[in-house]
Amino acid sequence: MPSVSSSSAQSRSRISLSRVQRGSILLLNQPYGIGDRVRIGDQRGIVQEVDLFVTKIEDDSEEYIVPNRKVFEDGIVRIRE
Repeated sequence: MPSVSSSSAQSRSRISLSRVQRGSILLLNQPYGIGDRVRIGDQRGIVQEVDLFVTKIEDDSEEYIVPNRKVFEDGIVRIRE
């Protein structure tokens, strides 16, 4: 029978792998890129950075650091003007 600590470690490993997978999908598929105007959930702005774990967007006065998990849960809207 696995111990509580080994179960916890396995769970953390799965969560970390899932985060890396989401980031990898975003980086490979590139549904949006640096300079794109986007809306993710309630945040909207211009994409400044995309990495394995977060997407950074900023508007006129604020920078938002959005976990890629939220991108997958809420979806993303590219805003075309």
